[in-house]
Amino acid sequence: MEEKAGKDVEQLLGTTVENKQIIFKGYIEGIPKETDMELRIGKKMNLEKVPKGSNGLLVKNLYLSCDPFMRGRMRDFTGSYLPPFSPGEVIEGFGVSKVLDSDNPDFKPGDIISGFTGWEEYSLIYKTEQLRKIQVDDMPLSYYVGLLGMPGFTAYAGFYEVCTPKRGDYVFVSAASGAVGQLVGQLAKLHGCYVVGSAGTKQKVDILKDKLGFDGAFNYKEEADLDKALKRHFPEGIDIYFDNVGGSMLDAALLNMRIHGRIAICGMVSQQSLSNPQGIYNLFQLIAKRVKMQGFLQSDYLHLFPRFLEDVTSLYKQGKITYLEDMNEGLESGPSAFVGLFSGQNIAIFQGSVFVLIFTKTGDFLGNLNSYVREEDGVVILRLAGGLCALIFCLEWVAITLAFFLKYYAYVEGNNGNVAMRSNAKVQDEGYVKNWQPFQVQV
Repeated sequence: MEEKAGKDVEQLLGTTVENKQIIFKGYIEGIPKETDMELRIGKKMNLEKVPKGSNGLLVKNLYLSCDPFMRGRMRDFTGSYLPPFSPGEVIEGFGVSKVLDSDNPDFKPGDIISGFTGWEEYSLIYKTEQLRKIQVDDMPLSYYVGLLGMPGFTAYAGFYEVCTPKRGDYVFVSAASGAVGQLVGQLAKLHGCYVVGSAGTKQKVDILKDKLGFDGAFNYKEEADLDKALKRHFPEGIDIYFDNVGGSMLDAALLNMRIHGRIAICGMVSQQSLSNPQGIYNLFQLIAKRVKMQGFLQSDYLHLFPRFLEDVTSLYKQGKITYLEDMNEGLESGPSAFVGLFSGQNIAIFQGSVFVLIFTKTGDFLGNLNSYVREEDGVVILRLAGGLCALIFCLEWVAITLAFFLKYYAYVEGNNGNVAMRSNAKVQDEGYVKNWQPFQVQV
């Protein structure tokens, strides 16, 4: 197998290929937009042998990961743990790649590796100390940028090393359906803890309870008072809070911590795009409850990575944990997939005979057959009967143009899976109109 892989990659050397790239256009304020990135097509790349003495690798990128930490690299700020992106240069992130040529004794052509690489089809990597060779088995390669990669290791190290769990602990996980949160919750359950997660849609809440084994879950957008929501789920208080969002959720959690509770500060995704981040008002609880609150990076615990890989791989193969991933096909889908981390647009597009179209307040078409859909403020979701799907798909751009001249009406039914239209993600389930209700979409 290795010999054949080597021959396959050797055939590419010396050829000229078109190297698609995603370029970072310039530093931004606020929530990322697709226009902050540019798909560059037509740039030719000669797949030459790696220069001798460079210690570098020439790779073909197979999978690239969209991670919230990348938003921090889109601002002109040098006080973080990673430098900002350079305007006009290729965006960088975690990926899984195949080695085409190597001047590094640790890697050879045909090897599959994971680590930082460019958002492009082919990359020259000279910072090879951060790369890992993947021992290919029956695990999906995409898992090495998720469950078995940085997000999974973040969950593992944060839960066991920062949170120091005990059997019977009450554990709360925010952004619990994300790549980090879903593993934290499952590890906590296996450790004998009571686990509740928060997420941003009813469908994600159902996934947490029905597929990932959480004891409870709630949609934070439907809670007028987060403090009351946490008291409802944790009447005896919280021992461990794994914080992925920061902001008001962290403030509410502080009010509900038990004595000697532990808080792992992981992502603060709610604050990533704010020019003036929200303040935290309940820090006195750290003293009153003797709570330990600690920020961390997965790179602080790299000595544990082999143990993590062995443990989590074993748990997955035994069927003790489940992993759900969003998959978008093609480099050109990268900007929309990344923006979706913050504006939300990710749950299977096809559901039986229903097709989902998404419009923003300004009428931008965000539907994508290879992505998923999340509901967020200002997003209107329109479901059309299956018989109309093929027509809209085939005449996509015509349909978009016509949308500016058409008025859509629908009704909203509560919690039975037949929501026809929704204009505001903050509307609570109890507030859904129970009968026919005309609603006009402005696009």
